[in-house]
Amino acid sequence: MSLNPAKPILYVLVDRKENADVSGRVLNHDSIYLGKFNSIMQLPALMDAYCNHFKLPQKTHELRTFSNVNTTTVVDRGEEKMAEEKVTAKGEKATFLVTIRYRQNATFQGSIKWLEANEERNFRSELEMMKLMDDAVIDENQDDAKW
Repeated sequence: MSLNPAKPILYVLVDRKENADVSGRVLNHDSIYLGKFNSIMQLPALMDAYCNHFKLPQKTHELRTFSNVNTTTVVDRGEEKMAEEKVTAKGEKATFLVTIRYRQNATFQGSIKWLEANEERNFRSELEMMKLMDDAVIDENQDDAKW
């Protein structure tokens, strides 16, 4: 198990899609459980906290607020045994491999690979990354993914 990744690589396991919102789990490059997200809007904060921990890639902009906000507390580690065990699971709806190359203009840039379809796309922002995930995960009402 390596403690400091050369570049941030995260697995995003999407387990549910309800009312056009997804939820699931995040694993690091060694498949170690980092936390869960109950909404797609929680995912960037979880990924950002992981990048901040290793300072990779470095931010070009710092978060400014009117109050003291500690962004590293966003990570929900769950049970201690989960954080120590290697998790080799797949998401119930989809599994993505996200490589974060840059953190410029207060957002992520990198690539996302949808493992079930073996397709990869580049993204220029967190919003574009979340849109790609949403397009890949199909609802019960949809016939096919948009990728």
